[in-house]
Amino acid sequence: MVNEYDREGLRNVVFLIDLGPWMRLGYPHENPLEYGASLVLSLTKVLLRYGYNVGLWTIPPSNIYVIPSSGQTQFYRVLNALLRIEYLEKPRYEVADPAC
Repeated sequence: MVNEYDREGLRNVVFLIDLGPWMRLGYPHENPLEYGASLVLSLTKVLLRYGYNVGLWTIPPSNIYVIPSSGQTQFYRVLNALLRIEYLEKPRYEVADPAC
């Protein structure tokens, strides 16, 4: 018989960042993607302070992601991932034509 223990109050938050072209509307420094990145970073700092595990994924899926974890180094992992986001000229998925 084996006893397994889980940490009490284990809370996970995963942020999803949309990398679609419509997130780049506006000026290069004032667009929904930039505001979203700023919001994610601010919330990450607060949630990590309260002991949450924080992660980051992108839509459409890319090689930019952060597995949920906690601690001060996790803040810098999320920051590094947000800084690696680049503009995608062509989205990796297409919107279905409703006329078909």
